[in-house]
Amino acid sequence: MNTKQRFLTILVLVMSIISSGCTSRHQFVCNITTENYAFNIVGESGEMTDSLNNQTNIQYSTSGEKVITVDVNEELKYGSSNNTYKIVGKITVDQTSNTVSYNLTATGGAFGNSPQICKKP
Repeated sequence: MNTKQRFLTILVLVMSIISSGCTSRHQFVCNITTENYAFNIVGESGEMTDSLNNQTNIQYSTSGEKVITVDVNEELKYGSSNNTYKIVGKITVDQTSNTVSYNLTATGGAFGNSPQICKKP
C-alpha cells in the first residue's frame, strides 16, 4: 500500500467515525401535566396532523379521587418533510397525590432505527 492509498484509507476511516458519531437534530419533546399533554418533534416544521388511537382508563379510589391512565398510540405527520412519527406508551395521572408519570417512545421519521424516549420518573 503506497502513501496515497494509506492516506485515503485513513481519511475514509476518520470520516466514517465522525459521521457515525453525529446524531439527528430532531428531538422528541413531551409537555405533560396533570391537566393535559402535548408532543412535538423539535426540528420538524410545517403543518402537523395527529392521528389518535388512545385508550383512557379512569379508576376511582374509595375517597373519590381519580387515577387516570392513558394508553397512548398516536401518529404525528409533518407536512414540510412528510415524516411520520409513531408515539406509544402510557401516561398516568394520580389526583390523590397530584402527580403525573409517563413512559413514551417515538419512532419513525428522522429517528429511523433510533427511538427517542420521554420518561418521568
